[in-house]
Amino acid sequence: MSELRASRPKASDSDSHLAGDKVKGESPVTTIQSVSRAILLLQHLADSSHDLGVSDLARLMNTTKTTVHRLLAVLRDAGLVAYSYESRRYRLGYRILHWASVSLRQTSFIQVCHPHMVRLRDLTGESVLLHVRAGAARVCVHIVESRHELCFKPSVGEMLPLNRAGAGRILMAGLSLTEFEQIMRRVRWDSAGPNAILDSMEWRKEVERAARDGYSIAEHERVLGISGVNVPIRDVGGSVIAVLNVAGPSVRLDRSRLESFVEDLLSTASSISADLGCSLASPTDHSQSNGLGVNDSLLLVDLVKG
Repeated sequence: MSELRASRPKASDSDSHLAGDKVKGESPVTTIQSVSRAILLLQHLADSSHDLGVSDLARLMNTTKTTVHRLLAVLRDAGLVAYSYESRRYRLGYRILHWASVSLRQTSFIQVCHPHMVRLRDLTGESVLLHVRAGAARVCVHIVESRHELCFKPSVGEMLPLNRAGAGRILMAGLSLTEFEQIMRRVRWDSAGPNAILDSMEWRKEVERAARDGYSIAEHERVLGISGVNVPIRDVGGSVIAVLNVAGPSVRLDRSRLESFVEDLLSTASSISADLGCSLASPTDHSQSNGLGVNDSLLLVDLVKG
């Protein structure tokens, strides 16, 4: 595993304006341009499913490697990007995830979801998680932990590729075909748990199944010993904006147990969606929703065949 570090020596004077210090002789326009470039750099890191090098970022930003180096120096100093000494590439730093989790906790979205998640935790006895999409990844933004001593306790802010486990399938089933294909071209098929799907064709079929069924079950996909079931949460326009997930140790959650959670999960997700203004007739009604419906998802296999 790559060693990630966010700290580095203090930024040079040429970059310090990004951290708030005014550089002698530098115009306000130049300062604004530097801030805009820093934001663009962070956005490229957020949209990528893997770490990016200086050359990658320079190409994406249509700028020089020298400019990218300077931006990264300041962003690393602030903890906004992290550097892997093994791969010599960059990713978002943990301060970004901290800010995101704080922001989401302060929004009405989390406030709407929380009481529903508490009730679902009490119904199932297992941890209830909320995931949202961030580019080609998904982020855990809220957790109501199980009261069992042995339970699943991921960290708020944890980020995983979209092509990993059931939450990713639900989020990808909510994409348009264009967005879906863009994500498929960007993700990597690295191993995770023993049941992780490492074949793009098989993944497409499972996304199709999730779009058709309205839920997705994952057993030992994310990591050995953890299983869960996932359903979509929709906004006022019917778009999938989040995933509601019940997860726990596989020794307690066999397939039949997971399937027994589906009705309560769908009901809870439907109630949250209704609180957000969604007026779909049922949580599995794709005919009025944005994103992949059953007919669209059937095209995924056809696109591969040809």
